Amino acid sequence: MRINVKQKDCKFYVDEEARKVVCVIPHTDRMVWDYINDFPIRWCVSGKIEEELYLPHSFSGVATCHASDTFDVETGKLIAYHKAKNKLYTSFYKRANKLINYVDGELNKAMDSFNDFGEHLSYRADEREKEIDKRLGVEYDS
Repeated sequence: MRINVKQKDCKFYVDEEARKVVCVIPHTDRMVWDYINDFPIRWCVSGKIEEELYLPHSFSGVATCHASDTFDVETGKLIAYHKAKNKLYTSFYKRANKLINYVDGELNKAMDSFNDFGEHLSYRADEREKEIDKRLGVEYDS
């Protein structure tokens, strides 16, 4: 499971004339899938929810130096990196949360169906007991 992005995994573009640094975190589209493959919930993910779990292919952050500040490439890289990483993690969290809510809903549907079946079995057992008691002539106090 890898959701930790390191600065060395990023691509940086520096424009000293414009006093900007751009950080691009590439290959992020399957991060949610890589994360959930470690859990036994993969089997219940299909259809529309499956498509919604893919992230954009990359995330970027931009650090712009104000004219009155001293331009420093390393500081710009750090700021741009954290901006890009924040965008990525926010998007990842939203999709992972959507997945958890989906799985929770599906499990609740399954549990409701199972409980309905159990109630049906219980009702049928009570009816059978009453029928047997009736045939045996057992009287109930009302």
